[in-house]
Amino acid sequence: MRITRLAFDNLIERKQIQYDETGCADQLSCRQKLLTNHGDFTLAYSTCYQEGLKFFGDQRGYIAFGQKMGHTFALGDPVCPDDCRAELIAKFVDHFAKRKPSFVQVERQTAEVLNKLGYRINAMGIDTSLDLRNYNFNGKSKERFRYAHNWLKRNQFQVREFNFAEYGRPRIRRLSVGWRRTRTVRKREVRFVNRPMVYRDQPDMRKFVLVDGDQRPVAFMGFDPLYRNQQVIGYVTTFKRRVPDAPRYAEMGMIKAIIETFIAEGAEQLNLGLSPLAGIEKTEMRTNWMLNWSMSRAFRAKWLNRWFYNVRGHAEYKHRFGGVAHPVFYASPVFVNDVRLIALLRLCKII
Repeated sequence: MRITRLAFDNLIERKQIQYDETGCADQLSCRQKLLTNHGDFTLAYSTCYQEGLKFFGDQRGYIAFGQKMGHTFALGDPVCPDDCRAELIAKFVDHFAKRKPSFVQVERQTAEVLNKLGYRINAMGIDTSLDLRNYNFNGKSKERFRYAHNWLKRNQFQVREFNFAEYGRPRIRRLSVGWRRTRTVRKREVRFVNRPMVYRDQPDMRKFVLVDGDQRPVAFMGFDPLYRNQQVIGYVTTFKRRVPDAPRYAEMGMIKAIIETFIAEGAEQLNLGLSPLAGIEKTEMRTNWMLNWSMSRAFRAKWLNRWFYNVRGHAEYKHRFGGVAHPVFYASPVFVNDVRLIALLRLCKII
């Protein structure tokens, strides 16, 4: 889908700046600078550091993307100033016009730009954010978190922050391998929309481990930073792993302790990440009604939740935090998405 000249001119003021796949965006130092200034959305850190991604952009901003089966998929929003967003998106779409690129898990601002370019915009799930400046675990709705946290303390479990240099990779790797054996997708680490597990320290990433009374690690959580103006303003839950025999209260008790740590440090925000297929509603933008209908039915499908991935349970767990849920979108330039979605699932290594 090549952008019409009218659409392009309506979106941006023409500038003598060229974007290409091999420019500044391919340099990690360039992406890091852009990330620490404009990386305040859930997938921002992943767009910079996830292995296997490609990049389009220059010193003003970049778009991370992947390709599979002849299709191009942009991951998340552009990492750039707001006043560069429309131009960067338009040039990306024009550059890959023959591949007709799709956009995966974008926020509303990006979706609105793509809607003006003729894309069909569909909600693909919700992201939940906690405003840590006004957050606490008081009240009946948070009772489960308090009980889980107290149960862990009574049973001599401790939450500790660590880095791989001092704690060692093999112990966490064994924990992760044990967790993977309990998953439906066991042989492959899901990627692209999920940042794959890494066993090394990365800039500003936070890692916490739950140990039992014998100092055995039984659960692990990793958090990617959110940035604005070169400052860490919050975090995103990224990795969660636990051994098969971990106590049932491990995750809820652990996350309470971690959130309270972030609050004490003055963090503004915690994003819980995507709840896929949850809250699918028709948007005021141009929507693919067939895809909208299919995704909303999939969320309720017993076979999907039981045998493939418990999307309903995943959404219900995040709902317990009492945060603010907002939709994230899949934007496609075509109406029929069957082969395109298969390509996306293969890119994510789900199939």
